[in-house]
Amino acid sequence: EDRTHGHPYATTVDVGSAGIAAVSGCCNNSIGANGSHPLSGATDAGDAQPPRLYQLVCERVVEDPPPPAVDDHPFPNGSVVFFNRQGCPDGFDLMAEGNGRLLVPTPSDGVVGETVGSPLASGEDRGHSHGFSSTVEVPQNSVAAFGGGNGRARRGTKNFSGVTNSSGSGVPYIQLLVCSATDRPDPPVGEPVTGDLLPAGVFSFFDDTLCPDGWTASGLHEGRFMTGLLPASGGGVPYETRGGAPLVGGEDRQHAHSFSGTFNVPVESAAIVSGCCFHDTGGQGNFGYSGVTGPAGMGLPYLSLLGCEKD
Repeated sequence: EDRTHGHPYATTVDVGSAGIAAVSGCCNNSIGANGSHPLSGATDAGDAQPPRLYQLVCERVVEDPPPPAVDDHPFPNGSVVFFNRQGCPDGFDLMAEGNGRLLVPTPSDGVVGETVGSPLASGEDRGHSHGFSSTVEVPQNSVAAFGGGNGRARRGTKNFSGVTNSSGSGVPYIQLLVCSATDRPDPPVGEPVTGDLLPAGVFSFFDDTLCPDGWTASGLHEGRFMTGLLPASGGGVPYETRGGAPLVGGEDRQHAHSFSGTFNVPVESAAIVSGCCFHDTGGQGNFGYSGVTGPAGMGLPYLSLLGCEKD
């Protein structure tokens, strides 16, 4: 799925004024009212296009007795691991930079440890908005009159602009504790090397520029948000990538929305008939417009870390 979202918007359009020598009243109802009139609508739904990679997410179960290990865990120093608990276990320290941020394997041109955006509040769906602008054409409605002091809508191309309402990208996530493995002693001679107890294919983040021995940097993961793999019944495919090209270092991926609608110029009756020879007046009714918003970032804050897989 490419999760989509849209944005409501509202602004006004000034149709101007064309003075004519006429008075208000019966019976010409084809001339538009002058001045500013409201315009509102909603953009088309669009995907923020966060680049992502699907991978199986597993939680280690408690074993009794626990498997043998030189220390309390098999992760090398510098490993950054998620925990479904309130505090980091022994051998791990809280990684404060990960609070309120998604973790992204560092892009090839990125910097390990770089943070992008301000942290999310608990449960926040970070909002963003877009600038927009377009034009609407008010058609000519000639009348049998001369220029004068009574204002009616002026024909021609009318510009309008504004900023959409803020909307979240709707990207789902789960909140887990982010901890970094620290103070792991070297294993005694003859004991298993730390990490040997981890199965091949385990993916871990590292707060380092090089993967430790027995681990290999994964180019496929670089610059993509890690996404839990759907069960086989849901059609999930391991290592499937979505959302376009990987992020470059420090990028907040931009996106835009198309929009369209109609703008109403209300009627203003005049005691005059349509015809020759005053051509500045504009007609009343609904007139179409369309456009594309300005680009905006998806607003997902993240921490860039080295991504490695166990050999």
